[in-house]
Amino acid sequence: MKRISALTLLYATLLNGDTIERIDSIVSDISHLQHDYRNTKEEKERYAEELKSVKVENTNLTASYEDRIKNLESEIKRLQKEIQAKENSKNKNQKFLQKCLNTQSLDDANRFPKLELKDAFTKRNVERVVYFKASTFRMKRKAFIYDSVKGEPIEEWEDATSFTSNQKTEHWIKITGVFKNRVWQAAQQEMWVKVEDVMLRKGSPK
Repeated sequence: MKRISALTLLYATLLNGDTIERIDSIVSDISHLQHDYRNTKEEKERYAEELKSVKVENTNLTASYEDRIKNLESEIKRLQKEIQAKENSKNKNQKFLQKCLNTQSLDDANRFPKLELKDAFTKRNVERVVYFKASTFRMKRKAFIYDSVKGEPIEEWEDATSFTSNQKTEHWIKITGVFKNRVWQAAQQEMWVKVEDVMLRKGSPK
C-alpha cells in the first residue's frame, strides 16, 4: 500500500513539474510577444507619421507606405490574438496546477516542496531567445520550417529562400518576415528554422 501511495505521489510530482515548466515557457513566450507587439506598434506609428510628409513631398511613395502600414496593422492584430491565446493557456495550466496541489495532503507537500519541483523540472534544456538587430537571411538548402522551437514541421522551403529575423536561440532562428514577389510581408504565423539550415545574406547587419 505504501508503495502504491509513493508511486502515486511520484506521478503527481512529475505531472506538477511538467505543468510548472509549461507555465514558465508560456510566460516567457508572452514576454517576447509583448515585446514584438510594442515594437510593431511603434513602427506602424512611425510610418503613419512619415506618410504625412510623403504625401506632400513624393506621391509615388504613398502607396508603398500605405501597404507597409496595412501589413503592420495585420501583424499587430496577429500578435494581439497570439498573446491572448497564450494568456488563456497560462490560466488553464495554472488552474490545473492549483487543482493538483489541492488534492495533495499537507504531508505530501512537505515531502516535495514547491522549490524542489521548480529546481528539478525547470532546469531542463529550454532554449533562451535572444533579440538582435533585424537582418535578412537565406536558406542554405531545402529544409523544413517549424511552428515553434523544437516544434512540428509545417512547411518545406527551397534553397535560397529569403526571410527576415530579429530573434534566435542557440539552435533556432525565428522567421519574422518573408519576401513575396520581392515585397516584404510580416509572417502571419509563428515560424522557426534550424540555424544550420540558413545563412546571413550579404549586406545584412551581423
